[in-house]
Amino acid sequence: MDIYTEQTAVTLGDVDESNRVKPSAFFGYFQHATTLHGDELGIGAKTIARAGQGWVLSRFSVQIEKRPALSDVLTLSTWPRGFKRLFAIRDYLIKDDEGGIAVKARSGWLVIDTAKRRPLREESLHTPLPRNDDIPDTIPDGAEALPDREEMMPAGTVISAYSDTDFNGHVNNVRYVEWAQNYVSAAALAAEKLRVDINFVNEIPAGIEADIFTYTAEGLSAVEARRKDCGQRIFRAEFHF
Repeated sequence: MDIYTEQTAVTLGDVDESNRVKPSAFFGYFQHATTLHGDELGIGAKTIARAGQGWVLSRFSVQIEKRPALSDVLTLSTWPRGFKRLFAIRDYLIKDDEGGIAVKARSGWLVIDTAKRRPLREESLHTPLPRNDDIPDTIPDGAEALPDREEMMPAGTVISAYSDTDFNGHVNNVRYVEWAQNYVSAAALAAEKLRVDINFVNEIPAGIEADIFTYTAEGLSAVEARRKDCGQRIFRAEFHF
């Protein structure tokens, strides 16, 4: 089916001291639903791996309209939207237990040749990606490249560890969001409405030391991670509130 829908209850580990869902928890919900829907569509990670291909999450945008609370039951829907240039686009919508829209999101994925580590074009997928053109966009300007901000200042250091990694042996995308929100202003994280945009630039395994850089302006907290050993950018994130 082109649209995948599931219900999930907000658990204790999903919320902060305000009893509202943390930004990073939404990324965890989306990751789980994407995996299951990909399998249903015949384009899951295990399936395309047989052709020497893999999915790489490159960009994500999440617009939080209101923060669900502990024990709330959420209805999450997700659907693919075909390709935009090299990026496979996927939209998400979360409704609260009253049917109101709580969160909208959009992600951009690359299909890569796992041996050459190079992105592939849409026609490389053996199963076409549905476009779902009849469904309105969730975030029309989402999943785009973030700007380079020269004003970024050193803010701390993080060392990737075993618990940060997933089945690929690299730090999981949800963990990057957790790293980023730890360096975001308290005003942003307390906001009822919040937009989070993140670009996943380079993968890292466990044992890598990363320098964190931040920039804060009115209504904006930007966070960036770079490898300490070579300066290579790992991720770039922006929180708008």
